[in-house]
Amino acid sequence: MKYVTYGQRSVMLGDDAAHAVLGYATALASAGRADHVTVRTVGLDGEEDDVTLLLSGGLPLMIEPASLSTGEPDNDSLIAELRQRTARLRADHAGSRTPIPHGLSDY
Repeated sequence: MKYVTYGQRSVMLGDDAAHAVLGYATALASAGRADHVTVRTVGLDGEEDDVTLLLSGGLPLMIEPASLSTGEPDNDSLIAELRQRTARLRADHAGSRTPIPHGLSDY
């Protein structure tokens, strides 16, 4: 599990979901674009909830390990969708002077 810090609030996501969100946010920022995504999160009380995040270059996003050992919320379809969106953004900018960086966006 990972904490995803967005503004002044943190939410918990599974590792793959957190890295997919961060990778997509990186690709969006590099492309000068914005989007929003709704993710399934786990609160400190163990309850699941949906949270919508606005992703753009002007909004800092951080992920860090969460020590809670609770079950990960189901974000499998979101992870696949974010990986596709990230790949499309990279392909759209493949010939540009400022390619979208890889790294965490590879998740």
